[in-house]
Amino acid sequence: MNKLNQTIALTNLKAQFNGVDVLPINIIGSRGTGKTSVVKLLVAQLDSHLLNCSIPSKDISYFGG
Repeated sequence: MNKLNQTIALTNLKAQFNGVDVLPINIIGSRGTGKTSVVKLLVAQLDSHLLNCSIPSKDISYFGG
């Protein structure tokens, strides 16, 4: 993810944290391209406590509340 895309993602996350209705960013790419690392870096910059989880490994009941 280049610097411009990181800035866009960071701005999007900040807006969401401040209650602004924005579309979520969907980060896609091949394995090993740094998607998770970049998101962890952005979350650290925001001093946030977001949880990282692998969606394919979750059972549907995980999302049911």
